[in-house]
Amino acid sequence: MNKKQYSNLINEIHHLMDVSMVAYRNYQQNGQKFSYAKDLRKCNTEMIQLLEKNELFFSEELKIAAAALLEHYSIWRNKWDALKESMNPKEDDVFTFPNEHTFPKWAAHHFEVEYKKIML
Repeated sequence: MNKKQYSNLINEIHHLMDVSMVAYRNYQQNGQKFSYAKDLRKCNTEMIQLLEKNELFFSEELKIAAAALLEHYSIWRNKWDALKESMNPKEDDVFTFPNEHTFPKWAAHHFEVEYKKIML
């Protein structure tokens, strides 16, 4: 992967994290409705795919951060899918589930530092 491709990758990760934060905020501020949870799941699935496809190109530090993010997103998605299957929710139904595995902010921070280093 050349420098421009790597910059594009880091930029895409940064963008998806921003989109995910907006989706999460919308979900929280709009009654944790299923319709908003679907947006968040879409973002998280895109991030899983992006990180899995490109983890070989990261520094050792970013590989560790990517692994932590992948673990979180995968656990979250599995719980999301299980609840959807058991609940069969409508768009306006409240859609929440307990998740003790909190988002690894430190890992996201490592990607943000890399973004700033490359893009700014």
